Amino acid sequence: EIKPQSHYNHGYGEPLGRKTHIDDYSTWDIVKATQYGIYERCRELVEAGYDVRQPDKENVTLLHWAAINNRTDLV
Repeated sequence: EIKPQSHYNHGYGEPLGRKTHIDDYSTWDIVKATQYGIYERCRELVEAGYDVRQPDKENVTLLHWAAINNRTDLV
């Protein structure tokens, strides 16, 4: 069975629940890091050359993801 996935790394039909482990942010892509406000990971990826103006596969830019998720520190 194939479950649709979102950037939030869970199937749409699955409960969100609390996480019981510490996430390893070093593996997160820049979209997920932006959505969750992981400033250090975003900075690391930008310094490595990620083009912040490049829209993702949903045609949404990082600025939009930051604004949608109220990540004013990243905007």
